Amino acid sequence: MNSKINVSAIILAAGLSSRMGELKALLDIGHKKAILHLVDESIKAGIEDIVVVLGYKNEEISSWINDKKIRCVVNENYVSGMYSSIQKGVQEMHTDSKGFMIMPVDIPLIKANTIRELASFFMENNYDIISPFFNNIKGHPPVLSRKCIESILTGEPAEGLKSIVDSKRWSRFRFDTLDEGVLYEMDTMEQYYKLLDYYNKSYAPNEKECREIIKRCRVLSNTILHMKAVADTACSIGQLLIDRGEKIDMNLLYAAAAMHDIKRAEKDHPLKAHDFIDQLGYNEVSDIILEHMDLKDISRKRVSEKEILYLADKMVKENRIVGLDVRFEEALKNSNIEVREKAEARFDNALKIMNKIEKIVGKPLQNIVQLEEKSG
Repeated sequence: MNSKINVSAIILAAGLSSRMGELKALLDIGHKKAILHLVDESIKAGIEDIVVVLGYKNEEISSWINDKKIRCVVNENYVSGMYSSIQKGVQEMHTDSKGFMIMPVDIPLIKANTIRELASFFMENNYDIISPFFNNIKGHPPVLSRKCIESILTGEPAEGLKSIVDSKRWSRFRFDTLDEGVLYEMDTMEQYYKLLDYYNKSYAPNEKECREIIKRCRVLSNTILHMKAVADTACSIGQLLIDRGEKIDMNLLYAAAAMHDIKRAEKDHPLKAHDFIDQLGYNEVSDIILEHMDLKDISRKRVSEKEILYLADKMVKENRIVGLDVRFEEALKNSNIEVREKAEARFDNALKIMNKIEKIVGKPLQNIVQLEEKSG
């Protein structure tokens, strides 16, 4: 076992799913069973000891788990409730694990990076219990120290695991995650449909997740204002193109524009921002951010989200929309030949993109965007 992340994952999937009316573990989420989301994300996070606690229709559920490293155990007492499955799980985890995280199958969209961060933070610090939060709301999975096992096994508190997690007996820490998935549960079909809606867009961080990422990166207020102005401009351009029948992914475009300068204070900030967002699992967003200063190429066909962000960033100075001439005026006159040549290349690419978009929309782009900004 990797000593750096010596934490077990206990996935609870033993219940009757009576309120849902269907087995939660085998509900489809993006053509994958709910339980496999938790298993796969735990594996991606580097968790090596994964225990799946089953009960009702255990053979049907276990038939979907083909990885021999995953240990499926049966809680014969599952009708007595989830706490008995927790007790079964902690008895079955590896004896050398320093802690464990509890993952109910009805909260299946916890991302790999969140699992990795929680487990790593637990390993690097001396807290008994780590509770994940998103936007000031407590979510899952909590991470508990091995020291808590005795209390879990010696009885069933009135409020179940909550009584253990909230007990003042243990040292506790609130961990602010970047992942709204820690909050989405599916006890009812209505919740399941809301969860599906979140999942279908989760390839890019939503507005709340973008805010938490910006907060984590401690972005300066003037940079936040600049990113907002660029995002507004990019989304206005994107909507203009959509109105003309173009296919633009506004989720990708907004997220990339809203976060493109999160590492602005650092050297090679596009690369640093790319790497940070990529580690969170947002690969398409990170690829767009990587080229917001310098494009590798301009497509001859469709207008890409990369091109829109690139142009919007060149149209905005600080937090105001300005003409490309104004934006590049100083750089194009710079006495340093290298700086001037780089500015000329960026200016030329911005003009090419603007001309391509204006042919589609049939009007001068900057006038339209500035008009929308004033009316907004």
